[in-house]
Amino acid sequence: MSEYEITYLARPDLAEDAREELDAAVDKTIEQRDGAIIFSTPSVYRRLGYDINEQSTSFIRTLQAELDPTLIEEVRKEVRKLDGVMRMSVIKTAQRKEVSPAIFEASQQEKEVKPSTPPADKKPVSMAEVEEKIEKALDEEVK
Repeated sequence: MSEYEITYLARPDLAEDAREELDAAVDKTIEQRDGAIIFSTPSVYRRLGYDINEQSTSFIRTLQAELDPTLIEEVRKEVRKLDGVMRMSVIKTAQRKEVSPAIFEASQQEKEVKPSTPPADKKPVSMAEVEEKIEKALDEEVK
């Protein structure tokens, strides 16, 4: 048996019960092949770095599982067939005596993205000033 980190992205339009069914189906796929789930995160909603299937957001879930290496490709194919799975990643990890939940904490913490505000002591810069400094830098480079 080897340990694997399995991460998959689910469609953002899935209802909560459909996501729970998908998560259960992934778990069942692993367990039917005598695999064991060591740790898993709940599905969390995240913005993607790039669009996948014309979607800019997704639900993401990561789990640590122990599986027979000869069956990992079969698990990968079955999970990709499940309705709602957009992408999947399987990474073989080192055998561990214990898996720390801290590994998965980042995915469990909700992060609120707020626009940054310039410090109060900084004055706003106009486009004219930016263009002037660019021209000055280009002139210095040419010399």
